[in-house]
Amino acid sequence: MKTISRNLLGLTKPQLEKFVGSIGVKPYRGRQLFRWMYGHGVTKFQDMTDLGKDLRSQLERTARITLPTLVTSQWAEDGSTVKCLMELQDGHRIEAVWMDEEVRQTLCLSSQAGCALGCTFCATGSVGFGRNLTPDEIIGQLMIAESVVGRRPTNIVFMGMGEPLLNLDNVLPTLPIMTAGDGFAISHRKITLSTCGIIPGIQRLAKENVKCKLAISLNATDQDTRVRLMPIAKKYPLDDLLRAVKAYAHTTRYRVTFEYVLIAGENDRDEDALRLPKLLKGIPAKINIILLNPTDLPYQPPSEDRVSYFETLLRRHKIHVSFRKSRGAEISAACGQLAGKT
Repeated sequence: MKTISRNLLGLTKPQLEKFVGSIGVKPYRGRQLFRWMYGHGVTKFQDMTDLGKDLRSQLERTARITLPTLVTSQWAEDGSTVKCLMELQDGHRIEAVWMDEEVRQTLCLSSQAGCALGCTFCATGSVGFGRNLTPDEIIGQLMIAESVVGRRPTNIVFMGMGEPLLNLDNVLPTLPIMTAGDGFAISHRKITLSTCGIIPGIQRLAKENVKCKLAISLNATDQDTRVRLMPIAKKYPLDDLLRAVKAYAHTTRYRVTFEYVLIAGENDRDEDALRLPKLLKGIPAKINIILLNPTDLPYQPPSEDRVSYFETLLRRHKIHVSFRKSRGAEISAACGQLAGKT
């Protein structure tokens, strides 16, 4: 009977130590595997030169390192952004986006194939939900993007396809792989989980004291507008969400980022700009204002004059506000554009 080999990609250091123990090998070999895979990006056992010939042959028989398949990589004209479209073993397609921001190299990862939340202004929501990604598929995105770009990211944001707080059982095990000094060596302060407002997930992050940053996709200053743009707000109302975020910030001592996508005629009114700082009072926070990126959906970004006046109204209040420049819109790689297509 043929032995089914174990995919080692996505396994943590303790899991790799346990695996090598199961095949009669000392635990330190698991730590070597960890360093080779995540520290050096090596996916062939025969290239792991300090493991010994017999052990490498044994690993060839009992294990494998299988990444998603890279379908295409699309570069923006200015070379600052690249979108990697990948296919999983079961045919689902996902995307990751690399952004060269000069002072940092940011990689945007997907946590699900598609998304179940159906935000009405987001192309990913129109795709529908496929399934949760597993740790190997999340780490695989990172390794493929590295191989395409030829360097390591300094920052990770879970802002690609899917809602990471609905897949924490698979997302959280990837964090120690990313932050380990002999892994990808990314600071936990440079890893961000972005959520549409999944309150139980926010509470879990606080309870487990997860070392990373949190971003809330807010996009409205009143419940009715938020429900219209983000149907999940019916289940997790705005007032309840803000209470949960305040409790999270109090417990973790982390500042929270609120993402606000400006949509003409929906959430760009004077009263929105005046209400936004009041909503966040008492929460250590910063606001990222993002212009809606073009999709086939029936929404438009505000005019330059409207954006400028919105910014003027916000800056009258003592709260940190930044206007985030979207990258990769021409290759459908910007915020809200990912739909698993070339």
